[in-house]
Amino acid sequence: MLIKQSSNCWLENTALKHPERKAIISENYRITYKKLLENVKTTASNLYQIGIRKKDNVSILIGNSKIFPELINAIWFLGATPVPISTRLNKNEIEDQLKIVKSKFLIIENNFKANLKPPKNIKTIKCNALKSSIKIKPHSLKFNSKSNSVILFTSGSTQKPKAVVHTFKNMYESCKMLDREIKFNKNNIWLASLPFYHIGGFMIFVRSLLSATTLAIPKNKEALSKSIKIYNPTYISIVSTQLKKLLDENSEVNKNLNNVFLGGGPLEIKLCRNAVLKGFPITKIFGSTETCSMISILKPEMFDKKPMSSGKILIGVAVKIVDKNGNILKNKIGELKIKSKTMFRCYFNNPKVNYSNKFFYTNDVGWIDPDGYLFIDSRKDDIIISGGENISAVEVEQKIKNLTAVKDAFVFGLKDEKWGELVAAIVSLKINISEDDLRNKLKNNISSYKIPKKILFIKSIPKNEMGKINKTEIIKLFT
Repeated sequence: MLIKQSSNCWLENTALKHPERKAIISENYRITYKKLLENVKTTASNLYQIGIRKKDNVSILIGNSKIFPELINAIWFLGATPVPISTRLNKNEIEDQLKIVKSKFLIIENNFKANLKPPKNIKTIKCNALKSSIKIKPHSLKFNSKSNSVILFTSGSTQKPKAVVHTFKNMYESCKMLDREIKFNKNNIWLASLPFYHIGGFMIFVRSLLSATTLAIPKNKEALSKSIKIYNPTYISIVSTQLKKLLDENSEVNKNLNNVFLGGGPLEIKLCRNAVLKGFPITKIFGSTETCSMISILKPEMFDKKPMSSGKILIGVAVKIVDKNGNILKNKIGELKIKSKTMFRCYFNNPKVNYSNKFFYTNDVGWIDPDGYLFIDSRKDDIIISGGENISAVEVEQKIKNLTAVKDAFVFGLKDEKWGELVAAIVSLKINISEDDLRNKLKNNISSYKIPKKILFIKSIPKNEMGKINKTEIIKLFT
């Protein structure tokens, strides 16, 4: 059961109703909602004295830790908007994202990214600067559900990532939809099993807060199987890479586990079946940053019936399958367009949102069968989803083409048992260089997880008579 919306912020509502309930647990750390609210007010006082005000965009560059929920709530307390940024990005990518969202402040972990040089107009705040207790009353604002709640980045299909703006209202509606399906209760424990800077990880934190339940935050380097043993969670959200590792380690299913929400890209049916046989309550999901996480789920009891499906569409979501002209298709493959109260507000500083009559065109291709089950076939744009990370093939390809030794290149995702997909590149050279040389040159321009794991050098890239890449032929060359 979710807490009710009121003029108070979410944490105040939860702390007033359930003051002694555990809010966060971590290694040697336990805190109630009452104490968390006290800490948040102190942190908000610090942030207010530093200069953070209503409607400011405040970027956060920290890993999953107990300070994260405190910071987010303190920023909300002041009416500002948090912008979690991936800690896996390189220096240049971080600096680009700071510019995109026009952040005035950057809160960063101590000694993290020492060579980072934010734009001069951004004030950088180290986490340890927020520990002192400042005895001033923070400027608490009346809660407005229509205000911006968070800005999260998604890789998208272009070179520049899009900054997705969510409101408190659409995040609340997302939690309400899931609560209707799985029924939250006071004894639930949510494991922070995904990074908070992704929508999947951020919504773990939001669901625990709105349901007044406990959020378990493992140490950054703590193994997932070890975390499951320690915290005995009710819910975990993972991607296929994590699931494979759990099975490889012969991990046991903890007795409190109700659902393993599995998403983040292509899912091998054999992997899912093995997990089900092991006793894991696999719940396949489909969603995106724009839809505020899941909009369809395949519950464990549905798995044997429709293992290839992404499940039934949640109540409150309208999905239509359309052709390239927008005509509705029945029992045929086409593009998904979605309408829901969970949909994002806009892309920050980017007015181009593909909406039509409140339906959002997702670029995902699939169909709905006669029983009402959703199937996802592919994506219109070339997005590689490797280990749960969205990687733009266009971005990686352009970075390779920018190298002086390269004449032409094509980047795509190859199916892989461990990663779901891995980044592969076929490259035509002007000057002979080795695979290692090419990778080393890319390290200065893109994050390590985007660098191709498979590279094939070829005299000329296969193209058809229209000049388009012959992807089928390329895949044959790799296999």
